[in-house]
Amino acid sequence: QIDNTPLPDEKLFHPNLLVYDLIYHPAKTLFLRQAERAGANIINGLPMLVYQGIESFYLWTDLKPEGKEVLETIKRSNSLCFNLTNP
Repeated sequence: QIDNTPLPDEKLFHPNLLVYDLIYHPAKTLFLRQAERAGANIINGLPMLVYQGIESFYLWTDLKPEGKEVLETIKRSNSLCFNLTNP
């Protein structure tokens, strides 16, 4: 398992940051864990994946599910998504 970070110095993180890592497995990468420890708000890539999927579904079916509901359902039902910070 690879768990690296582009910012190895945790001192660069602070509570006024929003840190976004586009990966969704693991739910919290080293990068996100470091930012979270420093008090930053964190988001992983799951919301982007869900909303891209919704747009693709809409293009094919002309039906558009509610994004927040889809995201919450995935978080509740998928073991890969436990312990995520809500976007």
